[in-house]
Amino acid sequence: MSSESLKDLFVQSDSLLDQYDEVEENTICLHFRYGKKNYCTSINEVKEIIDFPRVIPFPVYHPKALGVFNLRGNIVPVLDPESHLVKIQDLHRFKSPAVFAKMKLRLIVFEISNGVTVAFPAYEVGKCEVSSDEVNSEQSFIRVNGIPYEKFDIKTIVEGNL
Repeated sequence: MSSESLKDLFVQSDSLLDQYDEVEENTICLHFRYGKKNYCTSINEVKEIIDFPRVIPFPVYHPKALGVFNLRGNIVPVLDPESHLVKIQDLHRFKSPAVFAKMKLRLIVFEISNGVTVAFPAYEVGKCEVSSDEVNSEQSFIRVNGIPYEKFDIKTIVEGNL
């Protein structure tokens, strides 16, 4: 095959792409439950997901945070904006790490700016693909398998609770 015929093939394939709409790209998202609400966030926002560690309560009561834990030498606060886990921790003061493990709780760790890391508790953590249009839309929810999940923005939660 001559180089001219190869060139024609590439030109044809480019013109074929122009005929069709842009291929829809999906965004990989993380869906989870906290309290009675379902949330969904872009996987790009997440630093890591870990099993629930031993959390040390703050010496001064803070209604929107459970406490802190050590993540490889970094002290990371655990947010609890609706005080679900604070109430459980109060009920089971000395057994709370075991109780949280039985609940199959995970912590989603977010880096909200350079060097500033926070963790958010979650149940039923899973991965899904969502169309980029839906992720970037103005709607406050995303449908995953027909179930509405609220869009989760950790920066908004941190600003409102710390």
